[in-house]
Amino acid sequence: MRTRYKPWAKPYLDDHQEIVITSLDDDPSFFADGPLEMEIGCGKGDFIVALATNNPNTKYLAIEVSAMVAAMAARKAVESKLQNIRFIVDDVAKILPLFLDETLDAIYLNFSDPWPKKKHEKRRLTFPAKLLEYTRILKKGGYLIFKSDNDALYNYSLSTIKESPLELIAYTDNYSALAEGDAMSEYEKQFRSLSKNINRIVARRK
Repeated sequence: MRTRYKPWAKPYLDDHQEIVITSLDDDPSFFADGPLEMEIGCGKGDFIVALATNNPNTKYLAIEVSAMVAAMAARKAVESKLQNIRFIVDDVAKILPLFLDETLDAIYLNFSDPWPKKKHEKRRLTFPAKLLEYTRILKKGGYLIFKSDNDALYNYSLSTIKESPLELIAYTDNYSALAEGDAMSEYEKQFRSLSKNINRIVARRK
């Protein structure tokens, strides 16, 4: 669903460069040490803001290509006075190559665009080449955690992850009760209210 234009969004992002950065080099001290986790496609921010609130000693990076929804997520972080979160508004394909090897403790893919057409397969966040990048930038023992309402994307992702260097830890097409430490995105809340099954995959870098 396309987000309605919000004239306040870009000025808000520009006014909050303490948490909205344009590259990993903008805030090197933030990435210097400590646990670091990333959500690709943070949407309106419910998931990443909840994690950052519940885990103040972990740092979080949220990637979102849409300035409209990124601004809504950033506003939630600002209103919550969070110091352990940063946002980058850009295509993740441009960001992944900038990471050093073994940087991240976890990567979250929540309700990503399924890109159902075969010609768009490379855009899927679980396309094999992207899984290789995740493997490179995850620390040993770091996790890739995927959730989706889209059954076709789940089956595709399960197949590509099985063929990747990542170790498949758990998977289900009926993720009912939240695992310890998990949180819900705005999409997950909506789908659960409609009794739509949630798919989940947990993989780990060996």
